[in-house]
Amino acid sequence: MPRSLRPLILALMVGVVSAACQDGRSGGARSANPSAADPTGPAIKRIMVGATLEPDTRPTARGPAQVIHSLVRSGLSIRDGYGVRHARLAQDVPSFENGLWTVKPDGTMVTTYHLRPEARWHDGTPFTADDVVFSLQVGRDPSLTAFKDIAYASIDTVTAVDPGTVMVTWARPFIDGDGILGEPAFGPVPVHILEAAYEGDKTGFLDLPYWNDDFIGTGPFKIRSWNPGVEVQLVAHDGFALGRPKIDEIAIRFIPDGSTLLANFLAGTVQLSSMLVSSNDGLELRERWSGGGTVAFNPASGVWVAAYPQFLNPSPTVISDVRFRTAMALALDRQAIADATTGGVSSVPLSFLSPNQPQYADIEASLPRYPYDPQRAGQILSELGYGKGADGLFRDPAGQTVDVGILSAPSDQSSKPATMIASFWQQLGVAASATPLAPQRVTDFQYIATWPGYLVFPRPNDITGMRNYLSVNTMLPSNNFRVSGSGNTSRYMSPELDGLIDSYFATIPLPERLDVLGRIVHTQTDQLTATGLFYYTLTGAFSNQLQGVSTQWWNQSLGWNSHEWDMHS
Repeated sequence: MPRSLRPLILALMVGVVSAACQDGRSGGARSANPSAADPTGPAIKRIMVGATLEPDTRPTARGPAQVIHSLVRSGLSIRDGYGVRHARLAQDVPSFENGLWTVKPDGTMVTTYHLRPEARWHDGTPFTADDVVFSLQVGRDPSLTAFKDIAYASIDTVTAVDPGTVMVTWARPFIDGDGILGEPAFGPVPVHILEAAYEGDKTGFLDLPYWNDDFIGTGPFKIRSWNPGVEVQLVAHDGFALGRPKIDEIAIRFIPDGSTLLANFLAGTVQLSSMLVSSNDGLELRERWSGGGTVAFNPASGVWVAAYPQFLNPSPTVISDVRFRTAMALALDRQAIADATTGGVSSVPLSFLSPNQPQYADIEASLPRYPYDPQRAGQILSELGYGKGADGLFRDPAGQTVDVGILSAPSDQSSKPATMIASFWQQLGVAASATPLAPQRVTDFQYIATWPGYLVFPRPNDITGMRNYLSVNTMLPSNNFRVSGSGNTSRYMSPELDGLIDSYFATIPLPERLDVLGRIVHTQTDQLTATGLFYYTLTGAFSNQLQGVSTQWWNQSLGWNSHEWDMHS
């Protein structure tokens, strides 16, 4: 499309979206135009949030559908953009310093939560310890896997000491003992509304009307109306634990098309989106917005894309030699790969940790960089006994070329870097080829797990994602190539690494825990069990009409401090 025609087409899209939403708005719902005011009283502060997936309040929601969670849900605590916890429904986050987190000599723990007495559910019912006990009963119920949390396996008992106090006893050490019911994806649920349904029929628990337009939460905003496929209208919750929000009304408009969402930003119809369709949309918006707002590229999605070598029966067998893996890493201009795939908004990962994770800064300085150095890469191959033939390809002493196959996930964000990797390795003199995974083989786990060369796939890169590297999560014939999580795709198995990972989640004092984490990270980086390419970035934007919006947020929780948002007068 000629660039000169974009403004006209984008303007037409705004008109179409606005007209469609006016026709489809539920009866009685008011416009979210921030300039509108009630002539009989003070101006109402309204904003429009653009959502690229239809909002979903259920714990099974993923990606941009979770935009509504941090607005209508609130947990005992919440993490900010750098992983630091802030108290919400609890008066304080348990810690050793405040005496609310204790560890006994036998490794058992106790965490205590004092609830804010002013906290209310959206229907005005007080939030009490019974809600916490019930919520953890639901969360720990093995028949309701949508609510499961890795922490629950370590909990022994949950007790309501009094209406405002909850005590959690732990059977074993767990590092996130301060984070129970702390994320908006599954915060507390109301016992006074859901207990009867839970005890009556668990199979239909997630199909209850409660999980959409009847939703009752404890977040800073509550649902006023829900027009499926179009818009959710929210209003400020007077009983929010930290006080009434400064914004009066929020409309979450479902706008799945990136160009249409961009057009709405440029026209001023939308003031905020927690995740644009792509980083390229964000780059275009930043270029064309002319000071109209802020576009933030956030690496805290919890996902990175890396090249994973095969450690079990690799082909060529030299892949099992760390010197060869080092040469392959040095032959890649990874910043060029990241720039080409993300539009230049992602840095090159030094390890599976993202820069937003609080442990990153303490470990980053000691990590190897593997900078782009094809000359050194060629020297290493020569030292391994490979020589270049007349065709410029490296061959072993028997005259066989070094053939490396690269299998990628079918998406452009995996297949494009795989093609670039093959090109860089071909320039080095390695006969490399890239193969995107056929759609019909996406669930062929045996095919994926036994690929003999390198895999280029997106995988979790948050702290809990480390469990994917455990030997027990290796995809093998004995487990039918099916394991929990995304699995150990490189099939690197090390009892020493297993011990470190288990130790990390049970090491409560921070200095000792960081030492263990550093050793885990160095195992991955020194052995090159994965070569990081780029982070999946969260692309958010907000208008200059707003103030107090954070440019850093954890996963999908851009609204982690939405009660503090305000509008310029």
